Amino acid sequence: MGTHPSGPAKVGDGHLLSEKLKENPEVVGFVPEDYVPNDLPFLFKVLSIQTALSIQAHPDKSRAIRLHSKFPDIYKDPNHKPEMVIALGDFECLSGFRTKSEILELAQQYPEFAHLLTAAGFPLSESASLSDQDFIKQASVAYLNSNPEIVTTNLRPMIHRLREKSSTDLEQLLIRLYDQYPDDIGVFAPLLLNYLKMQQGDSFFIGPNVPHAYISGDCVECMALSDNVVRAGLTPKLRDVETLCEMLTYSSGKPAFIDTVSIDDHTRLYRPPKTDCAEFEVEEIRLTEPSSVALRALPAASLVLVLSASSPLRAVSTANDRDLTAELSLSMGSVFFLASNAQVSITASSPGEYLLYRAHVNLA
Repeated sequence: MGTHPSGPAKVGDGHLLSEKLKENPEVVGFVPEDYVPNDLPFLFKVLSIQTALSIQAHPDKSRAIRLHSKFPDIYKDPNHKPEMVIALGDFECLSGFRTKSEILELAQQYPEFAHLLTAAGFPLSESASLSDQDFIKQASVAYLNSNPEIVTTNLRPMIHRLREKSSTDLEQLLIRLYDQYPDDIGVFAPLLLNYLKMQQGDSFFIGPNVPHAYISGDCVECMALSDNVVRAGLTPKLRDVETLCEMLTYSSGKPAFIDTVSIDDHTRLYRPPKTDCAEFEVEEIRLTEPSSVALRALPAASLVLVLSASSPLRAVSTANDRDLTAELSLSMGSVFFLASNAQVSITASSPGEYLLYRAHVNLA
């Protein structure tokens, strides 16, 4: 949901949303610095993941500009791509690097991984004096540049061994990833990256140059207006290892979950740090009985998704600057554009479960 050329949204009459915004720039309202005034600065997605998505990172703004200039066929735009994920149920992902001590401990438990790093030129026995960041960088660069034959030589016996005795969630994950991507270098990634198991409502922010992968489950995702992806593994697509090794932060530690802010009895706000992400924030709106909720009139445009609805919802929008009321009947899967400063009420007439998500510019 959004205006990026790789997957542009259309409105009810079949025209592109981007065209409508160019024709009516006043409906967009506030946009962050460096964005055109007649476009949305974010993309809004719902993902339902059964097979793990690729291990990837997104470049920061300056690197995105350089990559787009040099390789426009691969990196389609000059923008960065900070992201925020909101779990809709049980959700698994990898994000950020483990600490040095964790990686060393796992290398002892999974000697095939230690053999791989040694064969790639990074013997763990000589790493004691390295700082966490230097250790993670050298281990990661060696891992990402490993010879595919050496990856296979170490991966297959490890998976065979785990199939006979696996007992932990991590070991079950390694087997699942191998079954989905046989002999792929990315199967080793959970030994370097944090393995997170999230529950409904959990959310975290992914900044530029941070490696991550979504493993399984359903989520809402919001991101800056970009399609730039640098992949590391769990993919048949291009792995730009040189760019990836140059751009990763190599900082350790698990990401912090976002604390929501209550707006009213029905609405809570997921807000990423404004200094890292001016492009978006997301509201969750929940109704469970016949009632109405007034969506806040905001100085920026929104996209609103009806994720679930036990029965049709009624949305009434009254424009502030003219005598006009628009009414919509909404059901599960409905998406509507909400102009800046528009006043909207959502009404559920029957008991049930109603869940909506609203994305707009970060207004912190």
